[in-house]
Amino acid sequence: MDLLKKYFRFFLDLIAYYYGLIFYPDKKGYVPPIDDQLLLLRATEISDKIKRKLIKAEDVITAYLKRIEQTNPLINSVIQVRNQAIDDARDIDERLATDGEDAVDCYGTRLHELPLLGVPFTCKDSVSIKGMGWVSGLVARKDIVATDDAAVIRNMRRAGAIPIALTNIPELLFWWDAHNNVFGRTKNPYDASRIPGGSAGGDAASLCCCSSLIAVGSDLGGSIRIPAYHCGVFGHKATSKVIPIEGKNPPINPEKEIIFSFGPMTRYASDLKPMLKAMAGPDIRKLAKIDLRPDLSKLKVYFMEGDNDPLKTSLHPEMLQALRIVVTHLKEKFGINCIKYDFEEFKYTLPMLKASIQETRSVPMSVEMTDRKGDLNPFIELAKFISGLSEHTLGAIAVAINERIVPSPSSPLQQANLRLREELKEKFRNLLGDKGVFLYPSFPEPPCKHGTTLLKVANVTYQSIFNVLDVPATQCPVGLTSDGLPLGVQVVSNPQNDHYCLAIAEEIERAFGGWIPPFPIEKY
Repeated sequence: MDLLKKYFRFFLDLIAYYYGLIFYPDKKGYVPPIDDQLLLLRATEISDKIKRKLIKAEDVITAYLKRIEQTNPLINSVIQVRNQAIDDARDIDERLATDGEDAVDCYGTRLHELPLLGVPFTCKDSVSIKGMGWVSGLVARKDIVATDDAAVIRNMRRAGAIPIALTNIPELLFWWDAHNNVFGRTKNPYDASRIPGGSAGGDAASLCCCSSLIAVGSDLGGSIRIPAYHCGVFGHKATSKVIPIEGKNPPINPEKEIIFSFGPMTRYASDLKPMLKAMAGPDIRKLAKIDLRPDLSKLKVYFMEGDNDPLKTSLHPEMLQALRIVVTHLKEKFGINCIKYDFEEFKYTLPMLKASIQETRSVPMSVEMTDRKGDLNPFIELAKFISGLSEHTLGAIAVAINERIVPSPSSPLQQANLRLREELKEKFRNLLGDKGVFLYPSFPEPPCKHGTTLLKVANVTYQSIFNVLDVPATQCPVGLTSDGLPLGVQVVSNPQNDHYCLAIAEEIERAFGGWIPPFPIEKY
């Protein structure tokens, strides 16, 4: 049976290869270089320099808005710019100029205490920002405007950060490419013929080409880490129930918040922790150890070289090598005994993920696709799509069809999948304990061509397995392939041990360079 699956996988990969070759020839080196050194500063550097009046918040925001104007016609990552960001920045500069270190914000907090003062950030179209569109990539919502900030956006503002733009996503988030019929297709900054990943593909592409610095992400099945990998930046799926989820569309049932989490996406590893703390606000207390600086030599490191599932694309040799060089680095620098470990259960991630999403969702995809005003027939919608008459994307239709054909949550098969999930979760967490981390490839292959994601959907389980296990995970860039495309590795820990993930992410950045710009860059 495995041999037949391998032949089937080979056949699908062959179709994808020739489809991409014919319809999407490579297009590299198309993103222009930056012309303002402010775009290279880390978030923590920007905040510090603004407080010391070495730079102005207005100049920072202006630089990023200008960069969006420059890059967006090429990559289509931003769907709406927030022009009020300039006013927010001017207000900061004026308060600092008038009151200096005694300056306070509208909440009465001293500006010098705000960790992200004046730092620009972007956010995906599914999270509400007052006065901006809240479309979620759905044609039926194209005229909807948010009347309030999501809780996570309020927390970011209270940390001093300034929202500057909304970014592109797949329709209703449920696919791994940033493409919808309202705002079109986002392109990968390393190669315009390839996907940026999803759902936060717009954010990841913007981060990569310096039209964003940090971004608010959300992760149900890899939606932070998949695009972060595809665009060569950092993304962290936080321990669940730490960052408030109100203000996301489609909404998540708080009582079933077991595989979903918000988290930070950043160009630089050192910005992950301050952004995570800002996003969580007062709830950061749930991560009691977040400010501890772990001694990496005391950690136990386990790693796994792919899951050998015949339905997934074979692990790319350079991706395997990226994992191995990280393992070797940790061994040699910190004297860690890194242990190879294989979870046979990882092969069954896709059925466990489907059962978990089904358990989490309270409203079917076919209802969400009408903005909860009806219930479409996805099979009829597929016929309309083939005829060119549907307002929905093939990915969304495929998700809706899948929901119709999978067994009910109470069926013996789905209950067996959920039991397997719980058994694997216990096994995984027992292995890591309180001092363990787990390294795993970020994806089996480099970013694929546009239009081929349906043929490769099983590949996303390299990331979604950690949603199934309900554990924090960080995607870290580890250089580029010989073809100039991103490589990456995931660092995973047990819940509440996010600080281990973030500390190793910073070490990986120090050792291997982190984000590599897809354009020539002058060292300032």
